Amino acid sequence: EQKEAERREEERRLKESMEHEGRQKAEETKVREAAARTSKAQTEQTRKSLDQEQEDHIMMSMTDEQVQSYLSQTLPDLRTHLKVVKHLVVQLDAATKEHVAS
Repeated sequence: EQKEAERREEERRLKESMEHEGRQKAEETKVREAAARTSKAQTEQTRKSLDQEQEDHIMMSMTDEQVQSYLSQTLPDLRTHLKVVKHLVVQLDAATKEHVAS
């Protein structure tokens, strides 16, 4: 009976140890995944910053004619985006007023 109790206790300790190792590995995996996400986000931010700097440099080195040409190509797209945003704001405003009224 004593040996049986010792065997059960040993099994219990082994099971606890394995569960602890499993939790520890899961936690390490979470930490590694979070570090990878952070690293990826930092890399993306750096890339965006470099792209913006490069674009700023290009814009500063353009002649007036080149800037006018660039803007004439870009502005119609911006106007279209503004119209869509304005339409969505009007819809949201109407839905909000309708919701408040009910």
